[in-house]
Amino acid sequence: MQTIELIKSAIQSLKANKKRSFLTIIGIMIGIAAVIAILGIGDGITKTMYDKFGNNAKQGQQTTEIVYNPDNVNSTVNGFTQEQVADINTQFGGEIKKAEIEQESDNLSTHADIGDATKSVTLSLLKEPTHMVKLIASHNFGKRTFELGEANVLMSEKVAKRQYGSAQNALGTTVTINNVTYKVTGVYKSQAQFTDDGNQNSYGVDLLLPKKVYYQGDSAKEGNTLKLTFSQGVNASAISRRVAKYGRL
Repeated sequence: MQTIELIKSAIQSLKANKKRSFLTIIGIMIGIAAVIAILGIGDGITKTMYDKFGNNAKQGQQTTEIVYNPDNVNSTVNGFTQEQVADINTQFGGEIKKAEIEQESDNLSTHADIGDATKSVTLSLLKEPTHMVKLIASHNFGKRTFELGEANVLMSEKVAKRQYGSAQNALGTTVTINNVTYKVTGVYKSQAQFTDDGNQNSYGVDLLLPKKVYYQGDSAKEGNTLKLTFSQGVNASAISRRVAKYGRL
């Protein structure tokens, strides 16, 4: 009986103060919705961080990356080598689980022999034909280029005009990178270095090359990004700095 009386009393109170009761209900609903939204955003950010940065902490691991940047633009060193990786795995084996080379594909900086001069250039590597560039001279890469590993290159209009005066004059010339000579089969309209959202534009580079051809021979054993995998709980940042200094990496 006491429970029934309490319920009746509560209903009467709600009826007597309709506005206050309505506002209270709305406040509770907003509070619950806010908590759900915050939890959802938190889970979404966590998933994005795992997906984007490769942090495998859910499995008890964490990773960092060290990017190679040469002090001299004319340096013939193209990044980290397998010998360096093996040495790092030996020297830091008790602190890191694994060190491995990641071969980057977008916005690489290197030097190339174009015409009779050596130039500092940027380039991106393709695994298949792309429609993200507009060809203004000759033709785009076809499937044959990738299937047969043909040493062809697409050159930006900016580089073509600066080096040869026009896009047409650049066709059929050669570009030598890492001792591999590529034939210029097309010239594309230059794009901005950055996209509208501030990210680097993979096609805002000087040259586009087939990835399969670029990473062959000695280049297949090199890369400008070193990925380190650690056990969870270690000071990954401090160890990464020590690895970067080791052997003047």
